Amino acid sequence: MRVLHAAVAACTFGLLCPLAAQAASWTVDPAASELAFSGSHSGKPFRGTFRSWAAMIDFDPEKPEAGKVEVTIDLASARTGDTTYDRTLPTKDWLDSGTLAKATFTTDSIKRGETPNSYVAQGTVGIRGATSPAT
Repeated sequence: MRVLHAAVAACTFGLLCPLAAQAASWTVDPAASELAFSGSHSGKPFRGTFRSWAAMIDFDPEKPEAGKVEVTIDLASARTGDTTYDRTLPTKDWLDSGTLAKATFTTDSIKRGETPNSYVAQGTVGIRGATSPAT
């Protein structure tokens, strides 16, 4: 059985901060950022990353509930480091990047996390013509 747990299973953004603590557009530092996913095939877990994606972030750490994040992901850029998975991820059984080349994540809400300077974004992932909630 093939399972892709989430298109956006882990997302770490290196951000270049705006100068003032106000809602502002942030710039993602690609060298310090990663967009990862995990899945399993025949009971064997695997992990990968998307090499091509873009994020628009409007965020004030003092008012996270007013923030908004939109991520667009190039599905054909998925890589696991395993040539078998890398050849099959673009197919209709997995990401189907030939039919719908992009996936999206859009926040519905952002809240403070349990530790200082951490935040939890809840939103919707759109992939393969379907949407599902994601945290």
